[in-house]
Formats: sequence, C-alpha cells, structure tokens
Amino acid sequence: MIGIFKTLDRYCYTQFLTLLAFGTSLPAGLLLFTDEMQRMMQYVRDFGCPIDIFISMTALQLPEIIVRCMPGGVLVGTMLSLYSMIQNREIVALLTSGVSMARIFRPFIMISLFATTLSFSINEFVVPSCLKSTINLTMIAASNRDIPLTRGIKDFKGYKTDAKGNVEQIFLVASRKGGDLTDVTLFNLTDKKNIQITVAPKGFLKSDSWTLFNGCIFNISDDKALTRQTSQFDKMQITPPDQIKAFMQKRAPYSFELNTTELINYIDSLKAQGKVVPLTTRLDLARRFSDPLACILIALACLPLVLLNNVRRATYSVAYGAVILVGYFTLRSIAGALASNAIVTPELAAWIPSLVIVTISGAFLFLVKNRLN
Repeated sequence: MIGIFKTLDRYCYTQFLTLLAFGTSLPAGLLLFTDEMQRMMQYVRDFGCPIDIFISMTALQLPEIIVRCMPGGVLVGTMLSLYSMIQNREIVALLTSGVSMARIFRPFIMISLFATTLSFSINEFVVPSCLKSTINLTMIAASNRDIPLTRGIKDFKGYKTDAKGNVEQIFLVASRKGGDLTDVTLFNLTDKKNIQITVAPKGFLKSDSWTLFNGCIFNISDDKALTRQTSQFDKMQITPPDQIKAFMQKRAPYSFELNTTELINYIDSLKAQGKVVPLTTRLDLARRFSDPLACILIALACLPLVLLNNVRRATYSVAYGAVILVGYFTLRSIAGALASNAIVTPELAAWIPSLVIVTISGAFLFLVKNRLN
C-alpha cells in the first residue's frame, strides 16, 4: 500500500505541476497582453518610451501578474488533474482499493501549499524590487525624451521653486508636437515687485533647454516706468524645471514597491502623523495575505470533484471549475472597485473572492453528497 501511495503522489505531483504552470501562465499572458500591454503602449505613444526600456518594463510586470494569477493556476491544475483521473476511472480504482478520498486529495493540498508559499515569497521579495525598477525605468525614459513630462497631451504646466519652496517661475505651453512648442509663456516671480512675463509663439525643446523664437518680454512693476518697458527677441534659450528630479524627491512611496514589513511601517507612520491611509494602500496590504492563501482555499474548493467519480458526471466538474475560475477573478475586480469607492472596507474586499468561493464549494459539496446518498 505504501508503494501505491508513492506512485499516486508522484503521478499527481507530475501531472499537477505541469498543469499548474499552464494554468498560471495562460491567464497571466492574457492579462499581460490586455490591460498591462494597453497601458504600456499608451505610455510609449504619449511619452516616446524607447523600445528597449519598454521591453524591460513589460518583463518586470511578470512577477506581479504571476502572483495575481497563481490561484487560477491552482484551480486549473487541480480541476484538469481530477478530470483526467475521473475520465480514466483512476479514482474509482483507488477508492475500490481502499484509498480514502482525503488521501487521494492530499497531493493537491500539498502542491497548493507550495503555490501559497511561492506566491507569498514572490510578492514579498521579488515584486517590490521589480516594480521599483519599473518606476526608475519610467523616470529614465521620461528624462531622455524630447518632450516635457506632462499631465496631458495638449498642454504643459511646470514650476521652479527656491530652497524654501516658494514659486520663482511658472512655465506654460499651450500645445506641442514632438519637440515643437506653441504659445509658450514664462512668468518670472523672483522679484515680486518686478514680475517679468515672457511670451513666444514658437519654441523648441531639446535635452535640458528650451529655445524660444520671436517673443516679447513684458514687465509688471510698481515702477510705472519699468511697466511701460517692453523688449523683443528673435531667439532666447531658457532652462525648464526638472520635474523628474522634483517628482522623485517629493513623491510618497507606492505601496507595491514596499515589502509587507515596510508597508506596515509606512501605514503606521501615516497614522502617527494623523494622515488618512489611502484605501488602495490598505487593500494592497490585505491582498498580500489573501491572494496567496486563495491558492489553498481554491484547491479545497475542488474537493467535491473527487465525489464525481462517474464519467458521465465529469462534465459537471468542468462547468463547476469554470464558474469558480471566472467567479474568482470577476469578484476580485468587483471587490477592488467597491473598496476604492469606500463601499466596503479594503480588508473585507480582499477576502470577498475567497469567501464566496468557499461558500459555493461548500454548497456544491453538500449537494453532491445528497445526490449520491
């Protein structure tokens, strides 16, 4: 009997691990080449990201996507493995030989524990570094572009400040195409008693400087004589604000670039300062635990399939697995939206998909047992 168990375990491990890799890579690939790829392509279009940096940024998204899709991989691996055993009447043979259902299902639980540990480890030690590198690559791509970093495609607004944070200059650009700028306005507020306004219909941006053409300089001063002075220029070079450096210095850390310990400390620091913790940050922290543990819960949700050892009932396992798979990812998206809009707490939203899956599997197990009895 011990030899049978070893053979059973080896058979289940080999088959399940192969299907786990397939089940994880399939939704991960679909997710990468839909939402993530669309977002990346928009970044390339808007900011002129070099293709080599684009490829690197895409590859760095993979660990996070794998973690998100790991529960789906566990479900696909468990469901297809059990379906194959049902079709080949292997479960009937094992039950007839005196092997309990719990013993048949044990290899799947062990692999789901492995998937849970792997998912948590990747999320803890790999994902933060990869996403932090993605941010750095974004800044590199933005700093090497020929167009300014903007909030929109048609206009640009930038500032220069002194050491105390007071605004010294304001840069405005009505529109741009590549490095060509149209209707550039510069407010020089260094001397509050003598404000200079520079206006140019055309300009060009290259590297760290702007070149303005055929513009005028106006003065707004307490001195009426200076106010009446207006000068014109054919060509003038100015230095725009370094928004990349300012952004990197002033931005708060993103939750996804912190490991769990760092994220907890960051949340505690926000609370100590009396600041509100963003809902998305709380949701991300809760999902650090709910997503890996979903691998075990989803594997347990496949337990009723062991009872469907009749070949004619095997079709039910496919339909049941499809409901669980689609339901989990759909509920995950819906729960995230509910948490972002403060309809439910982020902590509850993180666990909603798993709780619903457990409820469905429990009801299905109860139904199957009653039908068989």
